[in-house]
Amino acid sequence: MRSLSFELQRFVAALLWLFLVAVPAWAAGPDDSVLTRERSVVEVGKGIYAIRHKDGPDTNPQGNTVVIVGDRDVLVIDSGYLPSSAREDIAQIRQWTDKPVRYLVNTHWHPDHIRGNAAYREAFPDIAIIAHPKTLELERGFDEPNLVRYRARLAALKTQVESGKGPDGKRLTGVERKEATTILERRTAVAREFEGYVPVYPTLLVTDGMNLDLGGRVVEVRNLGTGHTVGDLVVWVPEEKVLVSGDLIVYPVPYFFAGQPYDLIRALARIREHLPRAVLLLVGDNTTAPYARVVARTRALAEALEIADGVIFAGQIPDEELAAHYQLADVFVTASIHEGFCIPAVEAMACGVPVVGAHATALPETIGDAGLTFMPEDPDDLAAKALEILNSTHDRQPLTRRQHDKMIR
Repeated sequence: MRSLSFELQRFVAALLWLFLVAVPAWAAGPDDSVLTRERSVVEVGKGIYAIRHKDGPDTNPQGNTVVIVGDRDVLVIDSGYLPSSAREDIAQIRQWTDKPVRYLVNTHWHPDHIRGNAAYREAFPDIAIIAHPKTLELERGFDEPNLVRYRARLAALKTQVESGKGPDGKRLTGVERKEATTILERRTAVAREFEGYVPVYPTLLVTDGMNLDLGGRVVEVRNLGTGHTVGDLVVWVPEEKVLVSGDLIVYPVPYFFAGQPYDLIRALARIREHLPRAVLLLVGDNTTAPYARVVARTRALAEALEIADGVIFAGQIPDEELAAHYQLADVFVTASIHEGFCIPAVEAMACGVPVVGAHATALPETIGDAGLTFMPEDPDDLAAKALEILNSTHDRQPLTRRQHDKMIR
């Protein structure tokens, strides 16, 4: 058991790590700190167009699309989230050129970068869809199950709106029901976009890199190692000195959603059924918009589940104090489903803290046999894995020894 001022309590430490929405600085507008409300196009070099999509009806962001026109062929980078947005882009490409889209690069596996693939295949049957092998693996493992979960959440939300009761069985207030109804309408609009949706996966795999001759223009596709995900590709246009980075370089605001704070709260409720004094220590910005709204909802969920006394919002911690916060923990949990290498997991291991992470993206490889993984978006499995460590059913010494060995490697 840890000492300091929390000596009688077990800690489940979780860093709500931020993944960032790829929005280049030149495309940013005055109201871009939260939402992207309008579609925009900028020619960033001769025959190179950056399309910035407005957010989906459910407020999910859509990745940018970049179009590179050669004398013979066209290359598109990232196909976006909504099929309707991809079709709009295709229509505009046909206004710019009569050349076919020969190549489509998926810079990484996230849905807001790949779900327009089918629209491009339909419009250009001979298209080659380029990706890293890990991206193909992750697309196959995540895309369809993610849509199944989306529809299940939509059905649950519909039930809440119709019954007037929240997930805890308590009656919704008028404000809460109105908000739930608005969210239901927005998510229903997105679900309609994906009726009959069949994923289209990459067909041309790139491990290290390749050059593409578009006719009078050579474009370089490169994998520079693990970054935002384990399979990121970047595209470099030497003559124009234009680099397309996917989500490796982002602007203007960190994106909070994928940290899965609500799953952490629900997991804590399960953990407290066995360890009533368990505490969740959340480290990260809790004051800046849009984080403050998410934190407010996280607090509200903790109060609804009657575990608010077990949740500590530590706020943003100076780098020099991070190690001390890690060392308060009996287990570090990251529920994010959009991690790249996941530096916080490595930091926790370096501090000798057992790690539990979602079985998604690069986390299983980062954690390896030095921690445990759980099914993404499954608070029950998260709680079970955390309890394995908290109850010491796992001997911690082998875990920490493997962490030490991993750090040396």
